[in-house]
Order: sequence, then C-alpha cells, then structure tokens
Amino acid sequence: GVDGIALLNNHFGRDSVLRTHPVSRDSNCVLSQKLKVPDGKKTKLILDVAHDPRGDWRLVVRGNGERLADEMISKETCKDGWRTLTVDLSKFAGTEMKLDLHNQANDWSYEFGYWGGARIVSE
Repeated sequence: GVDGIALLNNHFGRDSVLRTHPVSRDSNCVLSQKLKVPDGKKTKLILDVAHDPRGDWRLVVRGNGERLADEMISKETCKDGWRTLTVDLSKFAGTEMKLDLHNQANDWSYEFGYWGGARIVSE
C-alpha cells in the first residue's frame, strides 16, 4: 500500500509500531499466520491497534476464512489513539488455523493501520 510497510519508533506514545496501508480501495493489506490452537484451553487474540490522526480504517479478523471481527478504527473508537480488541479463538481448539488480520480501506483517506501488539493467550 501507500508508503509500504514500516516499523515506526513511536505512534501515539507507543514504541516499535508496525504501520500498514491497504494496497488499493479494493485490496486489503493482510497480515497472516498459521497457528496451532491448544486443545482444552480458552484461547484469544489480543490486538492493540491505532489510526492515523487524519483518517480511519476497517480492521477485519478472519480465522480459516471466517469473519471473527469487523471494527472501524478511528478517533471515535480509540481511547488515547489506541484500541484493544479481543477475539475469541477457542472454537479452533485442537486445530491448526490460518489467522488473517486485514487493514481494509474505508473511504480512501489516510487509512494507515498501526499495530502496537498482537498476542495469542491461552488459559
């Protein structure tokens, strides 16, 4: 996407932030990972994401192609610039899954996605 993928020193007070941008209005930037979800445990994805002060973007989380979350990331939805989103992955327990994180275009104006953290937690 615009300006490619970059690792920023700081964004909204957080260090070491990954910045992405959709490739086009119709083509998302997608971060993908295959992972084995532990059997017999409650597992969740915890994301810390932010927006560009001049724009917003749509975050879509997919597990094995299934839409698990769909959220606007904007000044209205982020506290202090950041939003923490938790997505339950327990339905995939005992399987290997493909996790896709989409930085999707909304209105094609400063739709940079900022990723402050992505972690998988099993309890």
